[in-house]
Amino acid sequence: MLSRQTKDVESVTNDMNPIRGVSDKNVLFLDEVYNWLMKWEGMQQKVTQGRLSNETLFALKCTVSTFSELIKYLFEELNVKYMLTGKFQTDCLEFRFSQYRQLSGANYHVSIQEIKGSEKKLKIISMLHILSASRGKISIQDFLLKTDEVTDTSDVTAVVTQLLPALDLCDDSELSQSETQPLVFVAGYVGQKVVNM
Repeated sequence: MLSRQTKDVESVTNDMNPIRGVSDKNVLFLDEVYNWLMKWEGMQQKVTQGRLSNETLFALKCTVSTFSELIKYLFEELNVKYMLTGKFQTDCLEFRFSQYRQLSGANYHVSIQEIKGSEKKLKIISMLHILSASRGKISIQDFLLKTDEVTDTSDVTAVVTQLLPALDLCDDSELSQSETQPLVFVAGYVGQKVVNM
């Protein structure tokens, strides 16, 4: 019994080791999993007969095949010495992609163009500050985070009232067309958050 537990621990430990080449056993396993998923999809079973939903199966196939291709690219083109696949499944990366999806109209399949647009919006939100005579420098990103936390409508009124003097100062500045579009986007987002509360 003890030897079986030791083998199980060794197996898990080996799965956590870095991938050191295209012919690594974990890479071969990924290829086998992808082939198995393709055969499973080809069976065309009903969802009630022990099959994944179309969306889940598509996402799983996409993830497995992408990892396999990414590993090959990193080793063959970039000549990396090793790869840790767990680093591609971090919360920060997942959060960033959720931001891309939300900024693209809650679209699950975002395009490269939408990602570029989302990056511009996120960069502007992180850099944009409003100067207030009474409150000092106010970060739009901090403001949006605080409005997400607010649940009482009187709190929303208080937050908006604090922001109004800073908005009066913004009326005097002139912006180019390229600067106006992201600001309109941010203003629409803030307005929608305030109205939905």
